[in-house]
Amino acid sequence: MWKDATCEAPTTCFACGETAGNALGHRWEGATCVEAKKCAICQATEGKALGHDWKEATYANPKTCSTCGKTEGSALPSSSNSSSNNDTKKCLYCDDEVWNDKLFCKTHGCSFCDFNPAKHEGNTWGAYCVQHSCSYPNCFNPASTNGTTCPGHTD
Repeated sequence: MWKDATCEAPTTCFACGETAGNALGHRWEGATCVEAKKCAICQATEGKALGHDWKEATYANPKTCSTCGKTEGSALPSSSNSSSNNDTKKCLYCDDEVWNDKLFCKTHGCSFCDFNPAKHEGNTWGAYCVQHSCSYPNCFNPASTNGTTCPGHTD
């Protein structure tokens, strides 16, 4: 009668200890933020967990692990975004400095108004919200004065 092979031992005879074939070998699954790498067959572990790679909280998001997405705490309170004579206002999305008393930085705010294109339905690509973007498919330039397409499109 034979005992099946394991990750570390070949098929083995119960009675005499004779072996046949080879051990299966571990099939390692990568380590995560909270667990060491683990064998999918026998559940053995090796090494250590990676640990979280925290990105500090912003006005829009709590402290977040860039590896697994786990969050901790809460977003910074919006009251801390108020400006005074010596304070610099921060983008509500990424904490970069804002310009002209807007709520969003040049990367995350519309250049014409204060809508946040990253959060505005229909446009997640550029510096213009839906109201101020060209309506031509896959064009993210600002619309011309007619308010529908940019000067590069005639139809």
